[in-house]
Amino acid sequence: MMTKEQKQEIRDRLERYTEQVGGQNQAAAILSGVSAGTISQILNGKWERIADRMWLNLSGQLWDFAPDGSGGEEWHGVSTRPYNDLMTTFEDARRRSMAMAVVADAGTGKSYTARRYAAENGGLVFCVTCKEGWKLKAFLKEVLRVLGKSASASDNDNEAMYAVVVETLRRKARPALIVDEADKLHNEVFLKFIDLFNDLEDRCALVLMATDYLETRLTNGAKRGCRGYREIFSRVGNRCVRICRANAADVRAICQANGITDPAEVAEITNEAEGDLRRVKRSIIALQLDHGTRG
Repeated sequence: MMTKEQKQEIRDRLERYTEQVGGQNQAAAILSGVSAGTISQILNGKWERIADRMWLNLSGQLWDFAPDGSGGEEWHGVSTRPYNDLMTTFEDARRRSMAMAVVADAGTGKSYTARRYAAENGGLVFCVTCKEGWKLKAFLKEVLRVLGKSASASDNDNEAMYAVVVETLRRKARPALIVDEADKLHNEVFLKFIDLFNDLEDRCALVLMATDYLETRLTNGAKRGCRGYREIFSRVGNRCVRICRANAADVRAICQANGITDPAEVAEITNEAEGDLRRVKRSIIALQLDHGTRG
């Protein structure tokens, strides 16, 4: 069971996050599995009905939003090469209202960076994280949720939902929609991207992002003449923007920022991680626990 102190820390992180993204409704639209009502209850200290699983959900999503940026258990992020490359790519796409396909290896921090970019551009940038096998209805419902649109009678009408998505984005000044883990989507959603590209051209950036399988799917589909794939690939410039993996300098910087400075330990983490930042974080936390620097 979470302690009162742990809940207070998460509550303070949530307050900082809510202020940064522009309010409780926008925070609820970005955070996964959290309603505006729940956010309001937590910020107002009404915790009696908030289950531990919700506190854990928030803690996992807000680990780098500590109010004072410090604390013995706080994870300190670093601007790695992949992070900087992704931020630059997202901003370039948004400012030019471009369609792009972005690929990066697992563990480069692409999902975290996309969420961070959305948080820093609240109301203009929206990030949808796809799930395996999502068909059009599930995809559109999630886009509407992220856009902060409430449920309505049109929720079972794909074209009505699609129209609301397009109209909402067209009303904004140079917005961006980032579709993370786009390779997991059902083929009918892929084909709907053609309409999205057409209806939002020069009005909204559309970024499809995933691992290398996205590039394989796009290129193979285009080569085989699969319906719609040549047009989709053309819309993203017949190429995928490739994001580099973290290098040894990135790993060293992360280690130092989180209190791991022994050269042998840093070298071991670097060698074992092979550029995977998830493995870096796990290794650092394990050493912090061994050293007694993490509660």
